[in-house]
Amino acid sequence: FKTGLIVLLLAIAGGVTYFLYQGTSPNTGILAFDKDRDTKFLTDSVASDWYWMTNNPDFSVQFMIDNMTPRGDPKYFGKQQIKVMYANDKPVGFIAYFKKNFYEGGIHLLHIPKDQRKHGYASDLVNYAVKDLFSQGAKIVKKPVSIN
Repeated sequence: FKTGLIVLLLAIAGGVTYFLYQGTSPNTGILAFDKDRDTKFLTDSVASDWYWMTNNPDFSVQFMIDNMTPRGDPKYFGKQQIKVMYANDKPVGFIAYFKKNFYEGGIHLLHIPKDQRKHGYASDLVNYAVKDLFSQGAKIVKKPVSIN
């Protein structure tokens, strides 16, 4: 494969199609959350679209980032995965997900900025999260997640 060529890999896992984009830049594709690189994008995303992302008045994106948790219960600390999708060196969406227990995964948050919608980024992020949760042993993945 030549540098600059976008490679599309297709894998089937549990009936889920999963796409991974590779490009010339280290900031292209679905990347693990990096606190220095991605915090502003996440906090701005939640601030701009708070009204439809969560109905929890106590939710703090900074607490989520600092503790990698979907909520304040210590049993979830460190369990949340956050992935940020980049296209052309620009963040175009993120997903936060976790394993609730040994057989169940959950998607906590998904956000695509309004100007980046209708490109299939949300589907790609959800498929990525589901495949990752299945690879960790989850048998089901729920959204919205009941964390009680």
